[in-house]
Amino acid sequence: MKRLAARCVVLAGVTSLLADCFSYIPAELGTVPEGQAVRVYLDREALIDLTDLGELDGPYVSGTLLRKSGDRFVVRVPVTARREGFHLQSLGQDVVIRADQTVQLERRELNRFGTGLVMVGSTAVAGGVILLIMDNARAGERLPGGDDPEMRIRLFSIPLR
Repeated sequence: MKRLAARCVVLAGVTSLLADCFSYIPAELGTVPEGQAVRVYLDREALIDLTDLGELDGPYVSGTLLRKSGDRFVVRVPVTARREGFHLQSLGQDVVIRADQTVQLERRELNRFGTGLVMVGSTAVAGGVILLIMDNARAGERLPGGDDPEMRIRLFSIPLR
């Protein structure tokens, strides 16, 4: 029983780690509303222009579409984060990108199946851990006379002589 429960916990944990809550869907610039999270794949010329952003994760920038005007659009790319107490504020840089420098534009969308998989996997892991704890607690050593005598409370006793 313990081995099966442990395997289920590990399987559910791995499944929930592999699932994605968000995915990127290819889109046209005209259909993406301002304020939407986007990922923009750029050509070489644009990547060279963006060297002041530092190391990029790949041939793309991810951020929030701020505005569109003609053949240009502005994306706020997160650069760093600042923590003030419990509040975490993301600091970004506004990047102007010409439409002819983009190879592909993708908008971020909630992946309902992946999110559900994460929720089910997390619940299974929590349930499995609770079951393992309960099973191990029951398997502890017991006294031959029953429960621990120190845990008994005497409510009524009659002395016999």
